Amino acid sequence: MKKRLKLYGIFICILMTLMMQFQAFAFDEYAKKQGIETIEVLNSTRGRLISSVDVQITDEGKGTVGAYAELLCHEAMDELLIWVYLERQVSTGSWTTVTYKQFDWVAEDYPNQDLDMAIVSYDIPNMKRGEKYRLRCVFGAFSDDLGSETWRAATGALYLE
Repeated sequence: MKKRLKLYGIFICILMTLMMQFQAFAFDEYAKKQGIETIEVLNSTRGRLISSVDVQITDEGKGTVGAYAELLCHEAMDELLIWVYLERQVSTGSWTTVTYKQFDWVAEDYPNQDLDMAIVSYDIPNMKRGEKYRLRCVFGAFSDDLGSETWRAATGALYLE
């Protein structure tokens, strides 16, 4: 019986050690991602139409940057816009635009659902390694009845390995 308990204890120790290693690996992967560092409402009272925004930049490896942007609204809108700018740091506090894309959603294109959310996710290949990059996004929500609201957000700097 003592031998069985001893083997059971060793098995539990090995299992716990393995679980801690998996958590450390997951934390290391998170280090290759940057979320929102700054956010600003440009033309209205915060949160009147837009409930939240999210921006994330990730190092996908081999010189590829992952871009993710999300816009959520309190109510259905007539039009949603997301502009995504990838910027490279040229000196401390100074950024230059490398590439950008504009995405547009119009309520008439979605007759069977409310236009209250927009998500963009894509990869940008062939970026120079050894540089710092960030995403800067402008989010817009427009309604004929409710008016408009525009937010701007940027991620922290991500060093591309």
